[in-house]
This record gives sequence, structure tokens and C-alpha cells, in this order.
Amino acid sequence: MLHLGSVLLGATLCTACGSGPGGSVVCSLDLLTRFSAVTPLIILLGSRNWQAAGWIGVLVLGTAGGWLETSARESRASEIATMDCQPAERLQWTGPAALRVTGWPSSGSASGTWRAPSVLLGFAGNGSEGEEPEPSLGDGVLVRGKGPQPTPGSLLQGRVTFSVPPGLRVPGGFDYRKFLRGRSLLWSGAIEMAAPDTTQTEKFIQPLVWLNRIRSGISRNLEESFPPAEAALLGAVLLGIRTGESRTLAEPFADLGLAHLFAVSGLHVGILMGIVYLPLFYLGCSPNVRFGGLLAFLALYAALTGMSGSVVRATGLAVTTLAALPLGSSRRPLHILGILFWLGMIWLPCQVLDAGNRLSYLAAGGILAVIAVDKTQERPKPGGAVGWVAGGLTVSLAALWFTLPQVAASFGRLSPLAPCANLLAVPLFGLGIWVSVLGLALQCCWLQGGDALLAVAWVILRFLAGASGLAARGCPNLE
Repeated sequence: MLHLGSVLLGATLCTACGSGPGGSVVCSLDLLTRFSAVTPLIILLGSRNWQAAGWIGVLVLGTAGGWLETSARESRASEIATMDCQPAERLQWTGPAALRVTGWPSSGSASGTWRAPSVLLGFAGNGSEGEEPEPSLGDGVLVRGKGPQPTPGSLLQGRVTFSVPPGLRVPGGFDYRKFLRGRSLLWSGAIEMAAPDTTQTEKFIQPLVWLNRIRSGISRNLEESFPPAEAALLGAVLLGIRTGESRTLAEPFADLGLAHLFAVSGLHVGILMGIVYLPLFYLGCSPNVRFGGLLAFLALYAALTGMSGSVVRATGLAVTTLAALPLGSSRRPLHILGILFWLGMIWLPCQVLDAGNRLSYLAAGGILAVIAVDKTQERPKPGGAVGWVAGGLTVSLAALWFTLPQVAASFGRLSPLAPCANLLAVPLFGLGIWVSVLGLALQCCWLQGGDALLAVAWVILRFLAGASGLAARGCPNLE
């Protein structure tokens, strides 16, 4: 937490004092954040008498990293005006380039278009004279194109137009440049090509081709089994497939503080874990078999959803916690969560800029901290329905209070109904996901039974969407 706070402190101080000349965006945050993250380990390996020096190093280096990264990012101009009386022109670099797709694509705003994260392998073009920095090898690019969607690992070759993502337009608004930077993407790019080159993908990255077939099959099955609204909703919450329709459906949920239902996160991992774990438990499988089954499922699910930070966090926490019992060690979820955060920052330092990643860790940390404190209390706990409501409300309030500042900063509004809405919507939402997944699985061996479950799931999801829309219109947000 000191590591995260120091980076954010440096970013805040830089914004308050005004950013000066920025250097390399990559070097400032990545190198200093890694150094600040490993400082305690280096000090502890040398001598325990230097623990204070280690934490001071985390604070100083983290603050410097946040300051320099913010300065470098804000100093990158996306437009340039040669004279005060002339309109600004967008800075662009154009030429033949090669890109490697690094994640699952999503549908673009226009029909037949797509967007995908990628890494730049080669560029032989030119741009605005005298403007720095130019696209360089290894930079992350959010590339846009038309035609068939590529798969992760595909090689894209063609004429690409690179541009700097727009930054903060108005104080307190959405910073698209920072949003992409939190995903290691420094550039926006539009590519002109006939089709993605999948020959190298199939030759060297065959598992990704199989995953794409599984993902496409699940998405196609959802479209055939549900009306368009529910199919888009389930595609978003199960696989992270975001479309214009799913974003529209998510708006009333976001107004009620339920936006996390549409972001593939620990909630979804926990719901699907129960679907896999309970049959293995009731079949009398040994702990090692149950652990192996869950490990295989979680690895597959994390790959299908694109290895997002929240899914990796939830998967790592679940696997390490479940592995504690067979290995004979004590379960310390909050301690494990801290280690996962530390390792994640070393592996990908720019995640500290991702608001979704911070919300994920804050919510999980708040829930685990409250549960740990509650276990130390020796007072009698209510049972039955009262105990269930009290437990659900405790978890909802823990996640709400620990994420409150970040939610206000990210969305600019708070819903006074959020605690009660989460208490009622999360169990109903979980039931809808359970019934949907079981119905899709049952269709393979009993078509009529599977269709019946999917009809029940449709009623649950349609009721949840309708009730959320009515509640969102009836209760104003705090802005």
C-alpha cells in the first residue's frame, strides 16, 4: 500500500505543481516503480537493521516515479498549432508497420470495425517534423481495423497511422491517455490491410487458436440461446466482450453502484468456481483432485477473458488460498493479496495507473480485512435469514467504503442506494449466471432441460435489468 500511495502521491504533486519537461514515459514509471517495489527485498536480504531504509526507499522512488511519469505523459502533445490564430492539427506518424496482437479484440463503434491491444514490431514511416517521441519498437498500440477480427498472436502488417491518445480535456474529466497507459498502450493506431496474417499464429501459437475457437463458440451459443440484450450482457460478464449494446445496458447498473457486475472480476471468478467446486465436493473427490480441477478451470478462464488484472488477482488469490491446506500451511488471504499486488507491480508497473485494477484490489482488501477483524470478535453471531442479510451487508459495505474515494474519482458520482442495491442484486445476479452456465452445459446432453434453464435465466436477467433501470431513474446520484 505504501508503494501504491507513493506513486499516486507523486502523480498528484506533479499535477498540482505543474508538469515540466517530460522524458520517456516508459523509463520513468517502469524503472523507478520496479526499483521501489524491490527495495524492501534488497534491504532485507542484506540486513534486518535496514528495514526503515527500505520503506523510505519505497516512498522516495515511488513518488519520483509517479511524478516523472505524469510529467512525461502530460507533456506529450496530441495536437499542434503552428500559429495562435490557426486551428490545431493532430500529430500523426504514418507508414508501413508490423504489429503483434497481444489480447482479445473488441468490436469498434462502427459496424465491421474492431480494436485490439498490440505491440509494435517494426515501423518505417514519418510524422510531424521535429516532434518527439516517435513510435519505437516494443511500444504498446491500441490498433483499429476493419474486416475479420484477429486472434491474440496474429501478425498485422500494413499501412498504420499512429497518434498520441487524447489526454485530460477538462479538470475532473476522463483521461483517455492515462486509461490506455494503465494497459501499457502508448499509441492509438489505425491500420489498412486486407486481413490479419494468421499463419504464424497457427504455427507457433496454436493454443491461442484453440482458445479463440472456444471463445467464439461460447459467444455464438449465447447469441443463439438468448435475446440480443441478454446475450450481450452475458458476453460482457462471462468473457469480457464489450459491445455498444452491453455498454448501454451497463449504464443504469453503474448509476446504482453496480458497475462491477459488468467488469469481469473476482465476483465472476467466485461464482464460476462454485459451479466447478460443488460437483467435485459432493462426488466425494479428494482435496487434491478438487484443487487440480479448479486450477485447470481457472487457468482456462483467465486465458479466455484476456488475463485482465482483476481476474489474475482473483485467480491467484483463490489458487494460493486453496493450495494452503494440501501443503499444510495456514491460510492468510490478506497477506497473499499483498504479495500478489507486489508481484503484479513488478511485472507490469503501469497497472498502478489502471483505476479498475486499483478498485479490484481495494474491494478485495476491504472485504478480507473486515472478515479478518470479524473473526477476532467473540460475540454471538445471528443465524438464519438475519445472519445471511447481516453477512451480505457487511461484505457490501466493506467493498463500498474501501473503494469509495476511487469510485468517486473514476465515475464522478456516488449512489446512496449502492449498499442495498449490492445486497439485493449480487445474489440475484449470481443466480442468473449459475442458471445460465448450467443451462448451456445441459444443452449438450439434454436439449429440452437446457432450454428450460436458459428460459429461467432470461427471466432473472431481464427482471434485474428492469429493476435496476427503474431504481436508477428514481434515485438521483451524489455528484
